[in-house]
Amino acid sequence: MRRIVSGVLAAALLPGAAMAQAVPGTPVQPTPIEEAPPPAVLLAQVDDSDLADEETLTELMQIEIDRDAQSMGAAIGLSLIPGGGWGLLYAGKPAQSAVPFSLAAAGFVVGALYAVGTFDTKTTDVCRWTSKDPANPGTDVVPLGECGKGEDVETLQEVDPRETLLRDPLNIYANTRDRYQRSTEGEAFDGKETGLIIIGATYALTTLVGAIWAGTSVAAHNERVKRDVESTASMPRPSISYDGDRGSVGLTFDF
Repeated sequence: MRRIVSGVLAAALLPGAAMAQAVPGTPVQPTPIEEAPPPAVLLAQVDDSDLADEETLTELMQIEIDRDAQSMGAAIGLSLIPGGGWGLLYAGKPAQSAVPFSLAAAGFVVGALYAVGTFDTKTTDVCRWTSKDPANPGTDVVPLGECGKGEDVETLQEVDPRETLLRDPLNIYANTRDRYQRSTEGEAFDGKETGLIIIGATYALTTLVGAIWAGTSVAAHNERVKRDVESTASMPRPSISYDGDRGSVGLTFDF
């Protein structure tokens, strides 16, 4: 709602004949401005025909808002770049951008280490010998070939059942075969798939965090710009008008 507080330039625009003639003994009644005759002398003629092409107040406000506003699409689009913090940098939040950047760096490094095989493991075939000596009980890992089902790692030959080994010097191997047990130990692990999962999850997480954070920051910035422009436009402004018959000056208020 616009209210205009104005003072009419009656003294400058109205001729002396427009004032009521005082009759002796009769109170002077001023002529209402609506009924006043046109001025005898026109002091100035204002040509405002070119104002038809001027922007309205709403258009001018929108121009100011668009000039200082940030792009939501740019903020979210930049957040899609690996790292997740580029949108926050665009939104003027360099300190906050360190959060997604740090998460991305840690996740990508760990994922890459898994993918290149840093943490890979393999199974191992071993041969264990169990001692029957009461004075020296226990189980030891011995060459794989001594289990009788593989190749001896030293000679690449199968163990002769009639051979006596140092562990059983009084018995041939055939009589002590049950003391040798072959088994597979360890776990086979290929970290390539795990590494790719970690890298993908890191990208998704940092992108989501960065996009939401950047979008929220841009929205808050644009709202501040809008409020500032609207508050500036609502301040009192000088107003001058002339319709060919009457002129006025005043202040314009927007509520």
